Amino acid sequence: MATIRKHWKLTITSLVLLSCAGVSALLLWPGDGNAVGDEPSQQVQYAELERIDYDRIRLLRGQILLSNQDLAAAGCSEARAEEVLAAIRRWYTANKDTLTAKLRAEGSARRNLRKAVQRMHAGSDDANLMTSIRDLGATARQCQAECKALTDSLMSTVESTLSDTERAVYRAGRTNVGTVDPYRYLADLTAPQAGAIRKAGYRRAFALASAQTAAARTAARQQYSAAIDSALTVAQRQSLDAIRQRIATAMRGVLAAEAKVLPRPEPASEPEILENRPS
Repeated sequence: MATIRKHWKLTITSLVLLSCAGVSALLLWPGDGNAVGDEPSQQVQYAELERIDYDRIRLLRGQILLSNQDLAAAGCSEARAEEVLAAIRRWYTANKDTLTAKLRAEGSARRNLRKAVQRMHAGSDDANLMTSIRDLGATARQCQAECKALTDSLMSTVESTLSDTERAVYRAGRTNVGTVDPYRYLADLTAPQAGAIRKAGYRRAFALASAQTAAARTAARQQYSAAIDSALTVAQRQSLDAIRQRIATAMRGVLAAEAKVLPRPEPASEPEILENRPS
């Protein structure tokens, strides 16, 4: 325990590095990729994805913050959404082996670091243990940085596929991550405004949780709307109305594009159970 107290900063850093292992483990699960040939068009037929490849792409889209709503907020038509999603699928096919190798290296580094930290917590008297933890932590951080660089290349691929207008909305959504939708799509949203929106959301949640009547719930929602209106400028409220309209108009096309380019794999069929009956 004295060793832990002495090196508490190093211990916390090590635990933070270990906390991301779950996503890496899922991305590393074995699976086969499917090549995509031409640019998206009415004639392109996309091969069915293996379940693990479908899940990996879904996780990658989460890491680069490109959900279906993000595409709809950017005003992507079905054809434009298909083009963007096809670019993601092509990137994944081309980089799958590299991604797998880097994730395996990161997973190995995290496992080694975790074992060393566990030995420290168990009270190991190894004089070289703290040096080993520092080295293993540095290796894990380096592997993590390499994985992030690869993910950043996917983000660059996506941005190069987007138009200027679409890219501006996408970047605003990433910059304001942590702010609830659809307010994070406002390119000129300031930090104080984002804070006011979050605070209004907390107050609404508390008021709704404690409300005993329909009138009280209605009042909580009205107070939330009033707080949002006071936080935003007239131009921002108008932009917000346009964003909502784009999402409502484009979402159906985006969903159709996703179903075409990234078809959800069929669930595994349950094996047929034959009853043993006397003949």
